[in-house]
Amino acid sequence: MKCPMCSQEQWEEGTITHAGRGDLDFRPKNSKFMVLSYPRLGGQVCKHCGYAFLSVDVEKLKSTLKE
Repeated sequence: MKCPMCSQEQWEEGTITHAGRGDLDFRPKNSKFMVLSYPRLGGQVCKHCGYAFLSVDVEKLKSTLKE
């Protein structure tokens, strides 16, 4: 499946967890053993049609993954 934003096919499986204070984190299935903070989940919604997508800081994501 291609990404609708960048057309790449590189996906990382993980879970969305409650981080407190109303924030959500993305925890990759392939994360390092001791990770102190995961990338925050953010999102955008089209005010016209309601299409929504979620995103994370890709550099923060890469820092949590096993080599």
